[in-house]
Amino acid sequence: MTSQNMEDPCTPGFITGTALIRFAHRLGYEITLEHATDIDRYRESTEPSIAALRARTDISSTIDPAHIIHAVQRSAHGVEHTMNISQLASGSMRSHTLAHETVATALARLRVAHERFNCTIHFLEESALERAQSLDESITVDSIAEVATKKSMGESEVGPGLLAGVPFTVKDVIDVAGSPTSGGSCTGRDAKPATRSAFAVERLELAGAIPIAKDSTTEFAASGPDSPLIGVCTNPWDTSRWAGGSSSGTAVAIATGAVPFGVGTDVGGSIRLPSAWCGITGLKPTAGRVSRSGVIPMSWTAEVVGPMARDATTVSAVFSVMAGEDPDDPRTHAGSAVTATEPRELAGLSLVVPTDPLFKDCDASITRGICEVVDVLNDEGVTNRETQIPDAANAHDAGYQIVFPELASVHRPLETSWKDYGPMTSRRMSRGIMSPVSDYLRAQQFGHHLQTVLLRELAEASAILVPTVAGSAPTHADAMMTINGKDVPAFGHQARITMICNLTGFPGLSFPIGFDAAGLPVSGMLIGRPNEEHLLLAFAQMYQARTFHHTKRPTLSH
Repeated sequence: MTSQNMEDPCTPGFITGTALIRFAHRLGYEITLEHATDIDRYRESTEPSIAALRARTDISSTIDPAHIIHAVQRSAHGVEHTMNISQLASGSMRSHTLAHETVATALARLRVAHERFNCTIHFLEESALERAQSLDESITVDSIAEVATKKSMGESEVGPGLLAGVPFTVKDVIDVAGSPTSGGSCTGRDAKPATRSAFAVERLELAGAIPIAKDSTTEFAASGPDSPLIGVCTNPWDTSRWAGGSSSGTAVAIATGAVPFGVGTDVGGSIRLPSAWCGITGLKPTAGRVSRSGVIPMSWTAEVVGPMARDATTVSAVFSVMAGEDPDDPRTHAGSAVTATEPRELAGLSLVVPTDPLFKDCDASITRGICEVVDVLNDEGVTNRETQIPDAANAHDAGYQIVFPELASVHRPLETSWKDYGPMTSRRMSRGIMSPVSDYLRAQQFGHHLQTVLLRELAEASAILVPTVAGSAPTHADAMMTINGKDVPAFGHQARITMICNLTGFPGLSFPIGFDAAGLPVSGMLIGRPNEEHLLLAFAQMYQARTFHHTKRPTLSH
């Protein structure tokens, strides 16, 4: 072996062992022989797709990685957003009972759900009940109606009353004032309480919503089912299966009816995958619509904060509150705010339905569900056409070629704590250490290229309709999912479609479209132009008004 091979982990024929460990040490990281072996195994598995990216000649060689986000912002087609605020404020999410009673009931339901499915890291009972009591003493029905009227007239300032007394939960990588943020890691077990809520949570609190718990998450939103802090968050439809990650507990809290909505984060599908597998609706917003300040970071390129709920109407209402410009998050901007409007007619709009193997290689129940979505929307005057997007097949590996190095970089100052991280978290960060900067930048360039491809498809269409994920929830013991009766590794399939939105910054909405042969939820996803979440939500609202998949709850939660 040449000296070049001993020093360059990208060189064909590079071996594991002390050479790789020395190379990591030069970069300021300490890794074990086990991690070195895993890095080389991972490099070999992704080499074909990464080599394909290197060989492309149709990608700009001068693109600035930050341009990915700037391009998304410039290509906005408006910021209006569909929601029925009068219905929300009049009690569709909260009954006319006192906030204290509503919150107490939600906490009781959540405790039952946690006992069965391990979905909660911190209960915020004391602060939640105090907030509710204070709200009952200060907010009247008339004041709530006044806020609803202002909102329905297009006034966008967040104020008390909009979500008055509505309980919600928050993924435990997101700060809630007065509560520790563990990141789902044993290293966060003794974390100090946050002094301020994350910007998105703070906006919800200002609108009167009350956080009641911090939800289970994979470690730092980057690991597998077995969270090192509290163990597996199981699926409420089948406890032998995983709820999905990394916004696991949030999906369970909503699916079981403990709360009407929650707040998660999404780097490769972490809102949409647990939403899909738990039978709820989840929105990954356009990059820059919702602030990430107050969130344990994972990937500055791919990460977003977004709402999860049982239905698209609730997601729409919550999103309108969360979105907005934050001086502490440079990705947000003046156009981040969302203006409330009444639902629009869909006649004359159109869908694109890709037929590539990436989107067709899925369980038959999902194929049936996608066809049902098309048929329902066709009945409302929506047209559709088939297309192919072959470049989308590279999004999964290109996305992780960005995410893993950024994850390693974020945690570099905490390197002395890595010994206490879970094994999958450490492996993924170790892979990031050895990702060559040329491949990282090439993946960023490909992200910009994929933006242009999607915008071309959406030039004469309002959304792209695809499966969220190829199958229903995987077993947590061996991380296998079933597709048409065949067991396949979940980690090779789960994010291959959802990553398209994270790599490009485009919005994606996951929503239930039926059930598989085992009675587990399956899901479809709408991808839209940047800042056009309102169209995705309008499609899903119309579909959910004509179907009942989103209304069903797992029997274990009754």
